[in-house]
Amino acid sequence: MSTTLPSRSTVGTVLAVVGSFFIIYVGVNYLLAPQSTAPDFGLPSWPRGEGSGFLAVKGVRDIVSGLVVLAVLAAGNRRVLGWVMLATALTPLATCSSCCSPAEYPRPPSACTAPPPRQSSSRALSC
Repeated sequence: MSTTLPSRSTVGTVLAVVGSFFIIYVGVNYLLAPQSTAPDFGLPSWPRGEGSGFLAVKGVRDIVSGLVVLAVLAAGNRRVLGWVMLATALTPLATCSSCCSPAEYPRPPSACTAPPPRQSSSRALSC
């Protein structure tokens, strides 16, 4: 018996759909159950005051990111899909780099936990 492997385009399509549904699921969780989702994002408690809409914005951003990939996939242009997936992958990288930037740069409060500044030149941050 000879088995054939799925084509690269089939694998790419399946990965795009699974990734889209996953990020849409994450976004829906941020909208429907933000109190239980906040600790998963690294926030120790539910944001209050001016930061209370933060997780709703993140939820909408995640849902739209997944829908954009599905829309390009439905259009059938695989080259554009690849570029959109690459651009979409920059979102979490940009988020992490803004969280883990040195203390001199502004970053959202509670986005990262940083130890108090020391006199040494090395700083440890954890996202």
